[in-house]
Amino acid sequence: MNVTYKHLRLFVEEEPEGWLAYVCDLDQFRFVHEGSLFHATVEGARTEAQTNVDLILGETTDIDWSGAPTLKAKTVN
Repeated sequence: MNVTYKHLRLFVEEEPEGWLAYVCDLDQFRFVHEGSLFHATVEGARTEAQTNVDLILGETTDIDWSGAPTLKAKTVN
């Protein structure tokens, strides 16, 4: 899932070990934060991404993740 705030795109990706957070600067087209901490929940990874955006921008953000769908693993029978 991803959401864009100003010139930054926040990504939260599910991996087998948990959720990772990334932040990409769209102006420079490069990652400015690449998560290395696996979170047990998507909310934890979202918080990490938003905290890094706050640090990068030097302001407190209130990012709306409601438009970013959370993908769930499919059950295999």
